[in-house]
Amino acid sequence: MSHDIANPQAATAAPFSPAQIANMLLPDLSGAILEAVQHAVAMHTSPTMSREDFISVNSISASVLEKWISG
Repeated sequence: MSHDIANPQAATAAPFSPAQIANMLLPDLSGAILEAVQHAVAMHTSPTMSREDFISVNSISASVLEKWISG
């Protein structure tokens, strides 16, 4: 079996360097992380929790939660 490169043309330079890509993505990633941390802190410091949050935190379905509540 041959291990020749399927396209023998020289690889073209990437239009952006890894540092440039990181700098472009950093604001969005920071925003997403901040939002997730704020949501987690709010959930864990609140005396109550929404049904949707309870379902998400406990990895259960809505029907299981309803059975627990009615039972």
